[in-house]
Amino acid sequence: LNQDIIQRYEVIQAEVSKSPTNSEEVVAVKKYLHEVPKELASLEALIIQGRQKEDFLGKYAYDVPEEEFGLLFTAYEWPKRIGSILEVNSQRIEEENESFQQDFRKRLAEFNATIAEYAEQVKSFECFGEIDNVAMYAEQVRELQRNIEAATEQAEKINIEESLFSLPKSRFNQLPQMIISLEPYSNLWCTAANYRESESEWMNAPFVDLDHEAISNEVKQMWTQMYKLIKLFQEDKHEPLKVAETVKDSIDDFKTIVPLIECLCNPGLRERHWNKISSVVGFELKPEDGNSIRQLKRLKVDDHIDALVEIAESASKEYNIEKLLDKMFADWEPLAFEVSGHRESGTYILKGGPIDEAQMLLDDHVIKVQSMSASPHAAPFAERLRNW
Repeated sequence: LNQDIIQRYEVIQAEVSKSPTNSEEVVAVKKYLHEVPKELASLEALIIQGRQKEDFLGKYAYDVPEEEFGLLFTAYEWPKRIGSILEVNSQRIEEENESFQQDFRKRLAEFNATIAEYAEQVKSFECFGEIDNVAMYAEQVRELQRNIEAATEQAEKINIEESLFSLPKSRFNQLPQMIISLEPYSNLWCTAANYRESESEWMNAPFVDLDHEAISNEVKQMWTQMYKLIKLFQEDKHEPLKVAETVKDSIDDFKTIVPLIECLCNPGLRERHWNKISSVVGFELKPEDGNSIRQLKRLKVDDHIDALVEIAESASKEYNIEKLLDKMFADWEPLAFEVSGHRESGTYILKGGPIDEAQMLLDDHVIKVQSMSASPHAAPFAERLRNW
């Protein structure tokens, strides 16, 4: 019993003697101090119980072991010691609590000043209209977005700290509004920067490396973004409006090149098609030559776009037949037939589950071959179709 009493007093001493390193810790120690009287009352009841036990043993002249007597004496001394310990540490914790609160108020004031600065930065984007600084503005808007996101997270931590100190909760309503206000400028400058970088890559990379579907989709998305921004800015945001109109005009110019990219990057183009293309443009044009779209523009290849589109469309239809034939051949590869001799006839028969599957597959493929054979684009595959 006495050992338990001593250990519980030692826990009290350790807890109230802690040196907090942050607001949460100082509030936790302060809260613990408020709960100490209840624990002390419990310990005092145990000490009274111990004294009653001691009096009972003394009445019958029981010789208490020296070790037990030492624990008994230490336990009886703790109520005297704990008072001064609590007095010293209560004063210290109150001072540290005030210090942490002062530090928090200072940080809160600095945080509010930072938010005000971010608000001014958001507003400044209304005046930015120099298209030549697109990369710089794009990076600035990204950095500001990161800062506002970090401030939003910091605001949540501040609210938690305010709750710890029982202070009124700050709202920070301007943060979500800043996110909304900044979004159009983020869309403007990031899209403009992305278009400038992408357009350079699309025009200067070997055309054989381009993904025409991805390019077409991205161009549509960028154009749509600029169209929406023009409608948004046209009332009173004159500088951003000029940028949006300039980028949209540039995209409109590039859109005239997209059909050429779609033609030359068609995955169905084969050597026979490239021979036709070379004949149309007046010089030998092969995908392995490494020509870029910019080089082909200088050579006026796009002047023949109608003929190129016709070749590409034919190649696409032939490519569909080619893919279907390849799939039909692939469908037969996993089938394994079991062959067994038929009595003493010297002939063999097929048996097993694959027979039914093969019959269904054959019937389906016969119909497909008949359909493909009737296509005006089946000529390059006439031999493969006849083999069926």
